[in-house]
Amino acid sequence: MRDAENATIQNNRFGAVTIAGVSYPRNAGGVAITATDSGETNRPNLSNIDIGHNILNGETVKGCELPNPVVACAGDTPWWHELCRFLE
Repeated sequence: MRDAENATIQNNRFGAVTIAGVSYPRNAGGVAITATDSGETNRPNLSNIDIGHNILNGETVKGCELPNPVVACAGDTPWWHELCRFLE
């Protein structure tokens, strides 16, 4: 997701999967979701993005390190315990 506003990414399943005997690999670089801002003035600013309740199956989310008004991530993302372990 690039230069998006007011978006919710939830209830998705990521990672490698086999459907009807056909195997599909995980996403490139193991990244399920990327939320970024290009910084271009002719495009919307990345803001109000909610990411949560996704099944990541070992993949990661990029963008959760941004402030909550920009990208808010919750619950199911692997970055959570790394960045917020001091809260435990």
